[in-house]
Amino acid sequence: MQGLGRRMRVECLKYVGNATPAASPTVWYAAMSTATIADDASGLAEPTATGGYTPPNLTWTSPPTPTAGQPAVLANSATFNWGASSAAWSTGASTLPVVGVFNHATTRTEAVFIGAMGVSVPRAVNAAGITLESLAGDLQFTLTPT
Repeated sequence: MQGLGRRMRVECLKYVGNATPAASPTVWYAAMSTATIADDASGLAEPTATGGYTPPNLTWTSPPTPTAGQPAVLANSATFNWGASSAAWSTGASTLPVVGVFNHATTRTEAVFIGAMGVSVPRAVNAAGITLESLAGDLQFTLTPT
């Protein structure tokens, strides 16, 4: 699954439908995954507690008004990294093709799941001293008109 999780999609529709959405998250954390993350946050295969993996905190741009008929885009506003590995993450042989976004540093449930996105060039962290970095604008959520 790529895009907003199902709980976040419901909150967006509550806003549009003049119902009261939940309070907006105030913090966001990027979580790497070796597997596809479903829209209920299941399937996450995060390399937690191995090799010094620490989910970084994210900040977002203010989404610009898109050209008519084009998607609205929310992107990370600053470069961030996962820190240097002190050993292989996960099995070390697996690539990390998906990033999930959560509004909690360590909890990984649907209640704190924002959504997921693919990584254009997945890398494996198979040794110590590897740092993965995402530039500003690398992580994006889009809402596309239908």
